[in-house]
Amino acid sequence: MREDLRTVERVRETTGGRMVIMVDATQAQSSGNWQPGVQWDYKRAYDTAVQLERLGVYWLEEPLARYDFARVAELNRAVQIPLAGGENNRGLHEFREMCTPNVYDVLQPEPLVMEGLTGLRKVGLLEEAFGKRIVPHHGGGNIGTVATLYLVASWPHAPYWDVLHDPPVAPYENRFAIFTQPPKVGKDGLVKVPEGPGLGVEIDPGMILPG
Repeated sequence: MREDLRTVERVRETTGGRMVIMVDATQAQSSGNWQPGVQWDYKRAYDTAVQLERLGVYWLEEPLARYDFARVAELNRAVQIPLAGGENNRGLHEFREMCTPNVYDVLQPEPLVMEGLTGLRKVGLLEEAFGKRIVPHHGGGNIGTVATLYLVASWPHAPYWDVLHDPPVAPYENRFAIFTQPPKVGKDGLVKVPEGPGLGVEIDPGMILPG
C-alpha cells in the first residue's frame, strides 16, 4: 500500500496539480474468487480509499471483486472518494444491480465485453436515470473507441472519454494509426468529435491486410 500511495504522490509532484488523477485497483479482473496479482481485502480497500481521498484522487476503480456488490456498497457508504467500476460486467441486469444498492458512483461499461454499442447506450440511459456518472471503457482502442466518443459527447453525465494511452510503449496514436485522419487529443485533454459521415473516420487502405 505504501508503494501504491507513493506512486500517486509522485504523479502529483510531477504534474504539479495540472492533472486529474484516477486510480485503478484492478480487483475485478476475475469473475470468480481468485485474482491475479495482489488481492485486496476490505481493510486494504478502505485504508487505500481513505488515503487516496486525502491526496485528492478523482476515483478509486474496482477496489473489490467483480460481483461483491454488497461489500462494494458497504465501502461506498464508508468513504467519500467516488468508486468506479463495471468494465468487466456483461449484462444490463448487472448494471441495474450496481445502481440500486448504490454500489458504484461511476459506471464504466465496455462495449466489447457487454452487448455492444446498443447495450452501452442502454446502460447510459440507466445511469442517467439513477443519477450516476458514466465513463465507458475504451472499446478496444480504435474503431470501438471512436464509436464511444459520440455517446460520451451526447451524455451530460459523462465527464470523461476513456482512451487507452500508455506512452512511451503504447500511446493512443498507435491504435489510431489505422485511420487516415485520426482524432487527436489536444494538450488540454480535449478532443473534437469527427464530423465526417458514419463514425467520421476512414480506415487507411494500406493498413488492411489482403484476404
